[in-house]
Amino acid sequence: MTAENEVQLEGSAGSSWRQRLVHLASLVVVFLPVYLAVALVERLGAAAVAGIVVGWLLATGILYLGGSGWPALGLRRPKSWARTFTLAAVATLALLVLGYALRAPVEALTGEPPDLERFDVLRGNAVVLIGGLLVVWTTAAFGEEMLLRGMLMNYLRELVPSHALNDRFPWALALVLTSIASGLLHAYQGVTGMILTGVMAVGFGLVYLISGRNLWAPILTHGIYDTIGFLFVFLGWDKLVR
Repeated sequence: MTAENEVQLEGSAGSSWRQRLVHLASLVVVFLPVYLAVALVERLGAAAVAGIVVGWLLATGILYLGGSGWPALGLRRPKSWARTFTLAAVATLALLVLGYALRAPVEALTGEPPDLERFDVLRGNAVVLIGGLLVVWTTAAFGEEMLLRGMLMNYLRELVPSHALNDRFPWALALVLTSIASGLLHAYQGVTGMILTGVMAVGFGLVYLISGRNLWAPILTHGIYDTIGFLFVFLGWDKLVR
């Protein structure tokens, strides 16, 4: 990967309308199977996972054909692992507190709790917990962050010419749209679940930006956040904090 590839993918002013059109087409190709899988999730529990995997394979192929790769979107060694882990730990704690604080008001607004019944199989079942954590770290932490914060967020940013507006606005717009997309991916959790997931996605996106657009920070944050959530369900602690 050359420096030129990375600059272009990060949304340089020199990006042509043809590049933006290619990026827009790439987003459609990559995310269509993901959202089709989500639409089937009620009938096929593994559909969402399959959609993420297919989307990741398509994205990898598109990046390879374009002469770049995932390092151009942030999957590269951070300048400091210690700072990256610290940022992930602090962000995870903040998101856990925020999620707990927002749950009651969001439920009051929507009139329903998040639909988390599908996670009840984790309760007291160590085998299911281990399998669930493998899925969390592969398809959620790595898969979703690489697709959503990596590809989607950067390519949405690329669609807005950097010379037309202050650079912060395109990134903020990309953050909001990506977070909405994250919420929709969790439609199986109901309206409340989608809203709370969307708010958490804003947190993951901010971690990505704060880290200098290095994907390891949101990957670790997402993975640790979901791991703690799974452990709470496994131990039955989730019912104590509702």
